[in-house]
Amino acid sequence: MERKKLGTDLSRIQRHSDTKINGLEAKLTKLTETISTQKEEIKALRTEKKALDQKQTRAKESLQSTRKELRSAVVWEATKNGTYTREARELFRCLLQAGCSGARVADAIKACGKTFGVVIKRLPSSRTVFRARDEGGQYGIMQIGREITMCEGFGESSDGTTNRKVNLESRHLHYLAPTYLPGVDDDDKSTWKPQSRFGVVETALNHQAETQFQGTKAFAENVAATYSNSPLARRDGRTMEINDYPRKIEFLGSDHANDAKLKVEKVGDWREDVITSDIGEEVLQLVESGEFVGSFSTLREEDINLAYQQATEEIRPQAGEVQVDKTTARKLVAKVIGQAKLDSMTEAERHLLLGVTFAGCGAHKDMNAFKYGVVKMMAGWAARGQPGPVLLANKANTTTIQLSDDTNTTAAKAAIDSSSRGGVKLTSLAGALFNHSDDKKGYQDKHVNFMGTRKRDLYGIQHGGHFPDTSNTRFQSHSYAAAELVSFIHDYVDLLETTRDSKDSPGFNHMESNIHKGLLDVGTVAEMAAMGLLGDSVSWRFLAIIRGNGKVRNALDPDIAELYRRLPAFCDAIAENPGILLEGEDSPGFDWSKITLDGRPWIDRHLVATIRTLARELPDLLDCISDIFSGAAQGWRVFTSEFTPGGPFDLLTPKQRKRLYIPATNDENEGGLGSIRVWQRYHPNATAFGFSNQKRYERNNTSNFIKKLCTQEDDIYVMRLVRKINSSGENIRFREALVEEMNRKAGEKRKKDEEAAMKRQLELERLTSVGLAMDRDEINNMTVKQLDDQLKIHRKILMDEVLRRVLQKDLPTKVFKLSAVLAAVSRNQP
Repeated sequence: MERKKLGTDLSRIQRHSDTKINGLEAKLTKLTETISTQKEEIKALRTEKKALDQKQTRAKESLQSTRKELRSAVVWEATKNGTYTREARELFRCLLQAGCSGARVADAIKACGKTFGVVIKRLPSSRTVFRARDEGGQYGIMQIGREITMCEGFGESSDGTTNRKVNLESRHLHYLAPTYLPGVDDDDKSTWKPQSRFGVVETALNHQAETQFQGTKAFAENVAATYSNSPLARRDGRTMEINDYPRKIEFLGSDHANDAKLKVEKVGDWREDVITSDIGEEVLQLVESGEFVGSFSTLREEDINLAYQQATEEIRPQAGEVQVDKTTARKLVAKVIGQAKLDSMTEAERHLLLGVTFAGCGAHKDMNAFKYGVVKMMAGWAARGQPGPVLLANKANTTTIQLSDDTNTTAAKAAIDSSSRGGVKLTSLAGALFNHSDDKKGYQDKHVNFMGTRKRDLYGIQHGGHFPDTSNTRFQSHSYAAAELVSFIHDYVDLLETTRDSKDSPGFNHMESNIHKGLLDVGTVAEMAAMGLLGDSVSWRFLAIIRGNGKVRNALDPDIAELYRRLPAFCDAIAENPGILLEGEDSPGFDWSKITLDGRPWIDRHLVATIRTLARELPDLLDCISDIFSGAAQGWRVFTSEFTPGGPFDLLTPKQRKRLYIPATNDENEGGLGSIRVWQRYHPNATAFGFSNQKRYERNNTSNFIKKLCTQEDDIYVMRLVRKINSSGENIRFREALVEEMNRKAGEKRKKDEEAAMKRQLELERLTSVGLAMDRDEINNMTVKQLDDQLKIHRKILMDEVLRRVLQKDLPTKVFKLSAVLAAVSRNQP
């Protein structure tokens, strides 16, 4: 029993122990897992702590670096090793471009630094600023040289003017060129765009064709030398020689002056001379290499031998002459051979190879056509046997006419003949009064305030504006002035009369009186109405088309050629039916394409409405319209020769037409010459060289060219080049040459005057010895030479007023001369 109980107790104790042991084991396992987890956590915490320690270390280092950079950032280092950096020089040029004076660039940089909390350690002098400007311009010359070597062909446009009695010549180049945009392959010609590159505005001794031509050659030489000597050219593996200019030039653009056309001939001769030598040199190389085939097969071997013989004869020294060097001899041989090759070509082949196309300015064409129209309109009065517009004589002539009892007197006739009249005369006077080129003269703001108020109150026109600038040379300023005066004719009369009555001593001055008289004259108003209609129908629209909404069009565009070709017929059609311009839109068969050049409604509807209202008071209006459009048609035919079918533009190959960009106007050069005149008002001591450098950098995308292609090596080259140019004394030499030219002209003038005076004296002595003939029978038996002598005696010795105003061409035959002598005898009979 006891044993059984003991066994039960042992079993219970065993079970209790197992349970307790299992519990302890489970607890131990749990504690082991907890310890393991905590170890992992401790490890992770240690890793995190280490990362935080490293982050803290880096943050401290970054903080120190940032503080160091901040300390350096508040100080602008404009120089490196004593030389202003490229970035600094770029900043100087940008400030000049923004209009800052060179002497104030340092002040501007200092003020900006103070505003931004930046310390400026070194500021540039005005001399440094201007050197940076000139360096930018010389980079532009280098850019032009590189682009000429890359392009297949280009054109040059030019124009000239005078400023302060010194001739100025402007030159632009036109070709396909890279854009220098980031990420664009500039060697890929498919990315190139038509560009107009500012070349130069430079002083010249005169505006003769030879001087212009020599200016082009000097510019070409400068471009070739600047690029070829640069590190950029060495990296490109290219050079430019001066003859590359005539090799690639394919057109010249300018106005229609004779000197411009003569320059085209000179450039054409230069191009022919260079290409002739090129052809000869190529033939020589083929012959010397044993190859004489292909395109030169038209030249026979005996032709080559003959060319050698001719060239040898040319270079063989005569007695006492120096032997010609081998290089010169080879060039002469090449030229003779090249000429032989050219002589074997057809005229079309020669033109294709050598031709230089002339491209006239479209704006000048329109100006000249408008002038042709005005001249014919003014001559139309006499042709119709009508008196024409009222005389608008100047003050002196008016006094002479008024003091003459009879307008048939010699003095009165001379005053009338030398006075002007008509629409253009009135618009000129109105421009001088209402918007004088000198802003201290004329009505100026009085006109703007009075007419601005009238237009707003009576017509709902919010923009009054200034009167068209006829005091300066502006395209179509006279047609705009005519339109303005006709549109608001009664208001301008009121302006003059109100001004007259508001004076302390009421009354018109002479100019006001002339304008008032012209505004009330039906003939003058009729001419101005015709001028305004020609402007709205043709000229204003034509200029808008060829200028392409702010960007000058390519004259080779097909629609431009078509426009030029239909202009004469368009003007002729209106000349034949002038009343079509006064018809309303509700008229049967009304068609805008027959009335306006672009087929669109009137630009100035108020003008046309006013003319329709005034038409019944202007009996000669239709005749004036017909004459001015007929004359304009004649002008368009004269000045559009390059656009005639089969003309110079039609002879260009498709390849040339695709690559050439011929500006339809000469606005770039007109603008360049206008810009330098304005620029010199604010920079009176500046030179054309400085102006050209600044504008070349601004207009030619030179900044991007420098950033993309140029290195520090190029910077050093350009810096040295500018210093060399500035120390060359070029400006001094030009001033000396200008004075020498003035003295030469003065000397020639004095010499001619002395020779003329001597000739006059000898002629008077001879005429005195001939003697005055008063016997009519004797005069009737005189020869033509004797009659001429008698006419000279009456004109030069007796000072006959009538004969002094008669030209030699007015007395073409003996009958006329005899009649004139007999009439003079009657007038001078004692």
